[in-house]
Amino acid sequence: MANSKLARFMRPEMKAEKIIDVVIKDKDGNDMPIKMRRLSQKRIADLREIYRSEEPAYDKKGNPIVQNGKLVMREKFDMNAYSHMLLVESLVEPDLNDEELMDFFGVVDVCDMPGAVFTPSEISQISDYAGDLVAFRDVEDIKPEEVEEAKN
Repeated sequence: MANSKLARFMRPEMKAEKIIDVVIKDKDGNDMPIKMRRLSQKRIADLREIYRSEEPAYDKKGNPIVQNGKLVMREKFDMNAYSHMLLVESLVEPDLNDEELMDFFGVVDVCDMPGAVFTPSEISQISDYAGDLVAFRDVEDIKPEEVEEAKN
């Protein structure tokens, strides 16, 4: 039996990558059902690290900046690629890693799949749901007015 002081922190929902059915609207206003997965905080952190890099910082004259004998590094983060990869990882159906789907669209890099498969409006709706899943907010708890707002 778990230590009673720790039992309240042993929540299965924090371990599970729950799969949720959601419905987005296509460009004609038709329902488009998809399945999404709630990613673990570790997976989100791992993805964030993939798209983070460092490069030397330079002054206005183009010289590298050195402080205390160390080269100053500037952090770079590819938010666009990270966001697309979050969508790829979150989507269960359609599976954007599917070879046949990638071949159909002539896409080599899976990060390009959201833009190939979905319209910008659809990506926006999916991103809203993905954001709620990342925040561990149940899709069922989303207010109808928020869904309508996401469609516009």
